[in-house]
Amino acid sequence: MKNLFFIFILFYLSIVSVNAQKRELRTANKMFERGELQQVKEYLAENASAFESADDKILNDLALLNGKIARLDRNYSKALEIIKNLESIESYSDQIRVMQDSLVNDLVNDAISANEDENYAEAAEKLYMSYSVRPDQLQDYLYFAASSAITARDTLTALQYYKELKEMKYEGIETLYFVTDKSTGEEKEVTASEYEIFQKSDDYENFRTEETESKYFEIVKNIGILYQQLGESEKALAVIQEARKENPEDLELILTEGNIYIQLDEKEKFLELTEKAAEKDPDNAIIFFNLGVVSMDLGEKDRARSYYEKSIELDPSYMNSYLNLTNLILEEDVEIVNSMNDLGTSKAENEEYEKLKLEREQLYLQCIPLLNKALEIEKNCGVIRTLQNIYTVLSDYPDEFRKYKEMYESECLTPDTE
Repeated sequence: MKNLFFIFILFYLSIVSVNAQKRELRTANKMFERGELQQVKEYLAENASAFESADDKILNDLALLNGKIARLDRNYSKALEIIKNLESIESYSDQIRVMQDSLVNDLVNDAISANEDENYAEAAEKLYMSYSVRPDQLQDYLYFAASSAITARDTLTALQYYKELKEMKYEGIETLYFVTDKSTGEEKEVTASEYEIFQKSDDYENFRTEETESKYFEIVKNIGILYQQLGESEKALAVIQEARKENPEDLELILTEGNIYIQLDEKEKFLELTEKAAEKDPDNAIIFFNLGVVSMDLGEKDRARSYYEKSIELDPSYMNSYLNLTNLILEEDVEIVNSMNDLGTSKAENEEYEKLKLEREQLYLQCIPLLNKALEIEKNCGVIRTLQNIYTVLSDYPDEFRKYKEMYESECLTPDTE
């Protein structure tokens, strides 16, 4: 009989305890609903011992409340952790969905503000957390997080995010909606909901949709670039080559693979790939400039010259092509001067000397229009100095020598260097 009485007492105390826990929780929830955030935090702290023996249902209800408090407190990590712990419990699904929506909204707004303040690292972190709330649905935020990480120059974080995107074969393809206003004949882009509404209106026509390009190859390319930045060229090459198997004609992938070969000092492979890129983008002056640089490094001067000239033809304002072409031409000057210095004083050697002197002058005359064009693009002290030196040799042009000498002294010399 005593044992039965003892069991009854324990059962009674248990009921009292559960009722007390429920009462404390109801009180805390009402305080939260009234917006008394600080008060509810203090109240829960003061009554923490009341929940020490609580069952799972009460502990989960308490966790849900703490998750809401954490979100308003901007303790997003804690809120996310609580959501993850409760999302598999069916009875909480509706409340968890509301919490998820609120948390994502807060995180994205914070990320937008961080980007506007140029705090790109924080933006990347908040966007990644947004993705983590519903990884099966919010993959776009992972893509945006990777972009923010790149802007923040956080190479390792950006690489981690892009690798996740690659593993899930994220494409980020969007459907765009367009309608034409009958009164103006102008086409405009609209939202999906507007598109449906306008289809029922007599004021619009020519309804059409189009899909954006897949972002997958951009992601792979960025992984390759990031590996390059980390000095892991072999890994970069493997990633790009894998992508090119699926899309062998993609211009950006071709150029990226070529750039990796430059890092690996395999200039012939770079030349091969960049020439392929030039075939696909024949109006790109920078591609032809790069071909000129590598051809020059390989000692193929005629080939380099043709590439520099093509680059200038395509973009007459690209200064580097003028400078590199000038340097290529002036490489012959060294050989000519060495030959002149090796000559003696015999009649035949004097004739050879005059012949070499004329060749040298012809080289300089080729360079002058290139350097003047470069000077039109940008006032460059190195260019001015080179022109002054050229006219030092071309003694038949004293006025030009004086012009560039005075220009150099007025624009390039400070009182300390005079």
